[in-house]
Amino acid sequence: MSGVMATTASGTSSGDAAPRGWGTPGVRAAIIGTGAIALALRLWILFSVGLMSVTQYDDGPYFGSAVRLVYGVLPYRDYAFVQPPGITELMSPAALESYLGGTAWALVIGRFLSVLAGTAAVVLTGFLVRHRGALAVLLAGGILAIYPISAVSARTVLLEPWLVLFCLAGAVAVFDRDRITASTRRLAWGGVAFGFGGAIKVWAIVPVLVIVVLCLPQLRRAALFAGGVAAGFLIPVLPFVTAAPARFYDDVVVAQLARIGSRVPAWERFNSMIGASKSLTSGIVIPLAITVLAFVIVAQLAATWATGRRPAPLDWFPLASAALIVLMFLWPAYYSAPTTPPSSGRSSRCPWPCRWPGWRTASRPAAPPGTGPRSARPRRGWPRPA
Repeated sequence: MSGVMATTASGTSSGDAAPRGWGTPGVRAAIIGTGAIALALRLWILFSVGLMSVTQYDDGPYFGSAVRLVYGVLPYRDYAFVQPPGITELMSPAALESYLGGTAWALVIGRFLSVLAGTAAVVLTGFLVRHRGALAVLLAGGILAIYPISAVSARTVLLEPWLVLFCLAGAVAVFDRDRITASTRRLAWGGVAFGFGGAIKVWAIVPVLVIVVLCLPQLRRAALFAGGVAAGFLIPVLPFVTAAPARFYDDVVVAQLARIGSRVPAWERFNSMIGASKSLTSGIVIPLAITVLAFVIVAQLAATWATGRRPAPLDWFPLASAALIVLMFLWPAYYSAPTTPPSSGRSSRCPWPCRWPGWRTASRPAAPPGTGPRSARPRRGWPRPA
């Protein structure tokens, strides 16, 4: 066999040349090794700070929404929640532990699940590039395994590990070696994975748009992928939209677009994205960012020259997605600060006791007796607070 992959005129692969299973023994070792490093590092971070330690604010509202859901209290309808409901649904099985051991141990389960999600993302990265050999797996999976922001975000219940997991699952389904798959089933299921990623965090729209462009000019294939994305997003989201359409729009769309705060300098944003120390000054970060950008450009040009072919769709996918995401991070007035939605008659930030959702604290302003929402009144059978 010549080893040349058969492709269609549009750049999609026939699927016959896809590597079987985990690939060669060297590739299998690289995937398992990077996955083991990712798991060990994330577990070490989790245990070093403490299973039940309070490390930040975000994990409380995210996991608290799941606890409230298993007790019949819906986000958007009964209280403000400024993210799509994907994380609420994902954490609901862990939240059931609050019936037995309290919300603290339920959150611990959620944290272990996030560690596994971050580890699985590294394994999927290896699967995505396994046809390029063990070195490519070690580079791609190894960088994701030890990337500081990736490792730290998986220590508790945050959106990013799960967003990355489902986007990578979609990419593994959509790409057949270097090209878009010719399988309509894989294309549709890949769209479903990306769609559910968007139900976790709307940033998934960036890789979705890139893949739609890569599917062109075959409009039918682009439409098939987009249909999968729509199904993956709408099926988990529609029940909550139906319960409170106006409030869902206010919380998830308006609140995100109406954030306020002082503008964070661009060099600080680059420093955060690179994962460098916060102690660095602009005189160090700016040359470092330019160096990273120059390295990416030179590496891509060198690869094009060495192989004698233009970048494949699998090359354009991360490059275009990363470029768009960097531009999006530079767009808002500020980079990372608590969400402050416009006045809508509801509080956007749950009071401190809501961090451990066992406390019977309403997340809306108090209403006159007899007129408040059902969820704002004391409820029997609420979970025991931590």
